[in-house]
Amino acid sequence: IPNNPGQPVPVLFSSTQQIGWFNSEPMLTYGATLTAGGDGVFWLTGGATRAQSDTRNPPTMLDSIRKISLLDPEGLSFTDVGTLPPYADPACTSDPCNTLTGRVGHSLTPLGGADSGKMLLAGGNSQLSVFFGKTTDYRGDLDGITKDVEVFDPATGTAEPVEHDPNSAYRNQGYRAFHLAIPLPDGGVALWGGWSPLDPENPLVEVFTPGSRSMVTFAPSETDAPGPLGSAGAAVEEGAMICGGSSYEGDHYLESQTQCLLVRST
Repeated sequence: IPNNPGQPVPVLFSSTQQIGWFNSEPMLTYGATLTAGGDGVFWLTGGATRAQSDTRNPPTMLDSIRKISLLDPEGLSFTDVGTLPPYADPACTSDPCNTLTGRVGHSLTPLGGADSGKMLLAGGNSQLSVFFGKTTDYRGDLDGITKDVEVFDPATGTAEPVEHDPNSAYRNQGYRAFHLAIPLPDGGVALWGGWSPLDPENPLVEVFTPGSRSMVTFAPSETDAPGPLGSAGAAVEEGAMICGGSSYEGDHYLESQTQCLLVRST
């Protein structure tokens, strides 16, 4: 995870078993998000206590926000600084619906420009998904995916809702988890792909511009688009480059794609 470009810094490694042993405490965080905030600061958010779903002993979905500073004179340790904002239960079909806070597979991306110091919190799943190896009724796992997008201030713990493109025919299809979130040169963020309860993967690109509180959406043609699942992305001078990836059909993944997609900054 790059922290301060051009400056050598220690790197945090995670495995399927744990992420760190700071304070002599194993940090079990499957599906959590680790975000570089600059100046040696990292944010660890969400996750689950175990990778496999078991109805008799379900994992705990975490909503914690933990901060670690590589420059802390007391040494490396996680500091609890708050919790992720709540969201309506995506699987709820009748009012009143419960609100949830724990999630896996979300993205938390630093913003620039008018929203410098804040982050874009997008998507996530309140249940463990097929990504973690459940192979039967994967749609049941995907019912917990949210389409909420918010501008989140980690310093205050406050979140401002972001509207999906009101002019897009796809405005109700912004559900995504385990997606790509790529910083753009203007300080915005491009979201691509991920699991969704609708497709079951999300074939849409959504772009957030700093200072706005709505997304701009477009759907690449199937022949030109990379795969929505497992694709690679990177920030480039013009915007964001997305390549490769696959799709899921029936009970198996399709052949990986060779296309690349350039998302230009607005």
